[in-house]
Amino acid sequence: MVVVGDDGEPMDDWRAQLARTLAEQLAPIFAATTAPLVDRVVEQLSPVMTIADERITEALAPLLESVTAQWSDTLLSPDFLALLEQVRRELPDNWPEDVDLDDVTEVIQDDGIPLVWVPPAAVVEEILEASDREARVDVLLTHIDDLIPDCRRVLADVHTTRPARQLPLAPRALDALEAGHYEAAQALAVVIIDATMVGWITGAFEAVQETVHFDPEELPYDLIRLHAAVAPLRNFKQRYFIDKTPRPPGLNRQVTVHYAEAEHFTRGNALVACLLMTSVLRALQDFEDMHAEDPQAGEQQA
Repeated sequence: MVVVGDDGEPMDDWRAQLARTLAEQLAPIFAATTAPLVDRVVEQLSPVMTIADERITEALAPLLESVTAQWSDTLLSPDFLALLEQVRRELPDNWPEDVDLDDVTEVIQDDGIPLVWVPPAAVVEEILEASDREARVDVLLTHIDDLIPDCRRVLADVHTTRPARQLPLAPRALDALEAGHYEAAQALAVVIIDATMVGWITGAFEAVQETVHFDPEELPYDLIRLHAAVAPLRNFKQRYFIDKTPRPPGLNRQVTVHYAEAEHFTRGNALVACLLMTSVLRALQDFEDMHAEDPQAGEQQA
């Protein structure tokens, strides 16, 4: 989360800005909930006092402000701010500050569009505001010239040895997309994703579906980023049998690899494939880092 000051420049002291923002937003709420109490006091005292109601309210205002300030100071204690900072670090860096997790869930789980590590926050915000999957893919395509180097930047941080045989191919998929060879880009990105899952997120579609199911209300905050990154794999691995089941509307491994249906090889699917390839590889790095810090974490699948 990047905190921008009044001058438009990023602030190093994000805590100070957060404290001010919370105080501004929460103090009026507290004041509004306390106001009825003040009104009741005025109502009870007015029959026996000659001071006008307005004078009583005015007299009580400093007390209300004092209580509100003390309440805000308590809420913004160092322990509470430390917890907020820890939560912030566990969420994806490329999510807008006011991200709606319900909207995120729809995009990553229902549409199969990755939103972790890539694309950048400004594009994520546009995607979340779009009306449906087609509109969201259009948003991505509008920014394709910026998203390709963004993928390269994220991939530069992947150094885990597990996908060592596939990792050198990832930039080649981006090369193909950049050159306009979207069919080749899609095919290569899809097989890289598929190979990356081997030994990490295993099993048939039903098992994968259960493993990558994303429900932020059921997840510890320190696993939201990882699970959000792999959630699009549900659509990616969805079962498809030609002439038996409808073809999935989004990027799909079965359609790409087993049937190579020309209609499925689109510029939009190619871009989604490259973004998902980047997100999954970086998520695997995240998983490996967690495993290194906590060996027991390695015993669980993502």
